[in-house]
Amino acid sequence: MLALRFITVVITATLAVAPVLAASASPGKSSAFVSAKDVTIVTGFIPVASATIVKGKKRRVLAIEAMLTTPEFPIFPVIGVRVNGIQPEPDSTASGWCPDHHCTVTGTWWLDLDAAEAQSPGVFVGQPLLVELMAGNGGGGEPTANVSLTVRMEKR
Repeated sequence: MLALRFITVVITATLAVAPVLAASASPGKSSAFVSAKDVTIVTGFIPVASATIVKGKKRRVLAIEAMLTTPEFPIFPVIGVRVNGIQPEPDSTASGWCPDHHCTVTGTWWLDLDAAEAQSPGVFVGQPLLVELMAGNGGGGEPTANVSLTVRMEKR
């Protein structure tokens, strides 16, 4: 009878644990991935997610991809990124006007770490690289959105 009670407890405990998917694989040595759900997108431009590369290296480029998606409308979402406070290339944001349907905005940026280090010594090479996804709503209101950020440090 004792063996039967033990088996019941083990089976119950096993069934009570649901699988959990990670929303972050950051920090990373050469890549980092982050997502966030139900982020409030305010009027203005604020950080909504961040990922970290443990240490910037010479002769490397950061490749950065970001996405914002929301079912709410109307919305004029704007996204951009910064690395250790600096705007990578291209020096612009990604945006879109979504008056009446599901909205997705994506952007791709890159940063040559040697060039960034030459402009701001001691900030990129040998230092942690904090990549922030910035977002805002130029259409007024405060809708919620899901966001995703991918960062890869690659050889030039």
